[in-house]
Amino acid sequence: MSRHLILMMNDGVFSRRTGAGRMNENVLQFVASMAEHWTQVTLLATSVRSDSPAWNQEVWQRTETVLSTCGWDMLEIPNQHDLRGRYAGISEWHNISRLSSQFLARLAHARTDWRTGLISSDVPFLGVAVPKTVIRLHVAHTLAALQAPGDREWSRWEGVHYRTWHARNGRLAVPSEFLRNRILTSWPALASRVSLWRNGYQKSAFRTTPVEAKRRLSVLAYGRALPSKGLHLVISAVDALNANGLPVQLSLIATPEIGESEYFGRLQSMAEASATTRLVAGPVDDIHTLVSDQDLAAVVMPSINEPAGLAPIETYCWSGGAVPVVVSSGGLAETVDSTTGIVARRWDAESLAESIRAAVELPFVDRDRMVAAGRRRLARDHDFHRNSAEAMTASGLLLI
Repeated sequence: MSRHLILMMNDGVFSRRTGAGRMNENVLQFVASMAEHWTQVTLLATSVRSDSPAWNQEVWQRTETVLSTCGWDMLEIPNQHDLRGRYAGISEWHNISRLSSQFLARLAHARTDWRTGLISSDVPFLGVAVPKTVIRLHVAHTLAALQAPGDREWSRWEGVHYRTWHARNGRLAVPSEFLRNRILTSWPALASRVSLWRNGYQKSAFRTTPVEAKRRLSVLAYGRALPSKGLHLVISAVDALNANGLPVQLSLIATPEIGESEYFGRLQSMAEASATTRLVAGPVDDIHTLVSDQDLAAVVMPSINEPAGLAPIETYCWSGGAVPVVVSSGGLAETVDSTTGIVARRWDAESLAESIRAAVELPFVDRDRMVAAGRRRLARDHDFHRNSAEAMTASGLLLI
């Protein structure tokens, strides 16, 4: 039987500004590498203008290469906003889901003798109406309870559509056991429908740069400029270390978020007042070059409610000696432990400063051992090709 795979994606086909966007691009690469398993692939993506902060020319060129090489179709879903995460709003999500449903109905109806599978990624596609003949897998990257616990409208949206999705026998993939447990707390009836699809990278991306025995006095932190990401704590922690005689330099890449301009302004003010912080208004796509810097002691990720966290995985993948520094919270606790990185005791600047100091002063033998353990963790848990094949096979989207 002919097989048709439909991929519904947010702005990840145009940029790598978020972890979900970077994972979307990895999904495209995985599906392209397994192209012989589908007769046709159609990509439905929310439209993004070239003058948008969500646009990146290099990412789009890579997407175009996949489309042309594999002979895929691409349909753009118009939206009234320059879509930037959840701030497009519930009305726009309804619009995107409605238009996506119309596209899907036409595609499924046009090929009634084909077996059709659907992967939808990110919040706006949770409300897509799926014909009974279509195998559906929705990929969840976050929840209102984590990203915006006070947003009642978003919570209602999730509640309504997860119940509908369950009634229609849909399946769900999540990047961590933490997120799986949070979903089942609200919707326990979904227990048999939720599987893991851990973040990661293809083996071809793995690097095994030797760790040099040298002093390292720089650290890197990056992420979206949201209070819950804790980037302000990193600035305060590094300032405290310098005040106590440890001359640490911080490179901070913060991606501005619509609706959080006050917080980004706070980061700018803190960086300007700091003699040791260099703030870049991200995103920066070439993260692997920064992470592999031989002068880097640590990649710091103090997010308090991270569903999974991509920065530690990227550190394992590309580190030239840097180790991840995290807080023991959410999905980060599944990715980093005392053998592969350094875990802060509390979500505050003092505890983070202690952890950064430990990373900077880590003896060479311990650093070498920790980096090696991180690389083993990467191969064991975050081989994206293997994880994707397992998740898609379990849902019936891939027959191997």
